[in-house]
Amino acid sequence: MDDRSTCTAARAAARAFGTPAGPLRPVRAGPSPLFDVPLADGRRVALRLHDPDSDRRAIDDGLRLTEALADAGLATPWPQRTLDGARAASIDGRVASAMQWVPAAALPAGPGDPARLHAIGALLADFHLTADAVAPADLHLPDRRPPAPAVPDTAAADDPALAATTRAARAAWVAQADAPIGILRDDPGGVLAGADGLWLIGLERAGTGWRAQDLAAALWPHADAPDLPALRDALVAGYVAGGGAASDSGHDRIALCLLLRALATAVTGQPDAALRARVAAMAAALC
Repeated sequence: MDDRSTCTAARAAARAFGTPAGPLRPVRAGPSPLFDVPLADGRRVALRLHDPDSDRRAIDDGLRLTEALADAGLATPWPQRTLDGARAASIDGRVASAMQWVPAAALPAGPGDPARLHAIGALLADFHLTADAVAPADLHLPDRRPPAPAVPDTAAADDPALAATTRAARAAWVAQADAPIGILRDDPGGVLAGADGLWLIGLERAGTGWRAQDLAAALWPHADAPDLPALRDALVAGYVAGGGAASDSGHDRIALCLLLRALATAVTGQPDAALRARVAAMAAALC
């Protein structure tokens, strides 16, 4: 679908949720484009056209989950219902959903702030505990656990250090494979900051996996920071203070999730010196 047809589909989708009061502003492109839409009744919504390859049941259940979490008081945007009361609309073979627009922005880039990481830890604990308490029992959510890392035949010869690290990560993955799982987001960009505090976004695209993945995702933007251990400790302290399970926030589990994310980056890209250094640092943290 080209840009013009995408915008046409987005305008049609917006009318399923209300009467647009102005032009739609593209926020994010890609397979699931996002638009900022003002509506005539005063609402402002984040309208998403979901990837045509998405599982419709997973979309519907992600919206059901998010609605339950928001209704329970978690700081996450409410899904907006269509004019006929549905959680999503079907437009030209695509599924569209709309979320409450919240007055918040992405976390600023730069050095990590221990106080903010502590607050993020508490928010993640609130998310996990609330999901355990109010999530519908029949949800169909994707498994977000990272796959076991594999060592390509060429890597063993071309980069023996990376291959050895991958084998060590695989062994650690096997040891954790049966760890308890729960609902999570696993998104480094899933937290916004506003004047009234932090918000979790994108929970309509939640899945299941190890809760340590959410903690690792919060640390990922600071993976190369020399004070990463202090930032991790602040995040974990906030998580445990917020009621999160200490077993889900163990340093070894967080380190493994960081290493698996770093290795996935190495597999999808061409490892350079900086990436090799990141992988080595993540591997050292696991040991």
